[in-house]
Amino acid sequence: MLKVIVVKEDGFISVEEVCNDLEDIGKVIGTDMVEVVRPAISIELGILPEDVRILCDEDACFKNSKHNSIATVLYSGGINLRDFIAGTVVLCKYDKYGISSLPDDYIEFISCSLKCIKEGLEYNDLLIIDKTKSY
Repeated sequence: MLKVIVVKEDGFISVEEVCNDLEDIGKVIGTDMVEVVRPAISIELGILPEDVRILCDEDACFKNSKHNSIATVLYSGGINLRDFIAGTVVLCKYDKYGISSLPDDYIEFISCSLKCIKEGLEYNDLLIIDKTKSY
């Protein structure tokens, strides 16, 4: 079992245990096409540890999945918000052996970052534009 952080598109964040299998993680995300994304800017800015990855639905944008503002900020570091992530995502540790559990100190650190991002979005300090909607 892997200990991961799940971020839903409605902003709900939870720590969950999932099977160490991309198929099972795909069920949590809602896809059979799991994409592993390295959030380079957030890593460089110290928002996430170097070996954390975002697992998301590779085809979420084509499925009319809802825009995930928190995951988008994590992916972009809060800057250059032209690309966005849709749907539920899973945060896990990733190394040369593949995906693994987040250590407890990572969970504490990432949870703090997620709380700050969520508050920034709620107070409109961060503006995310969903390119699938017309304004």
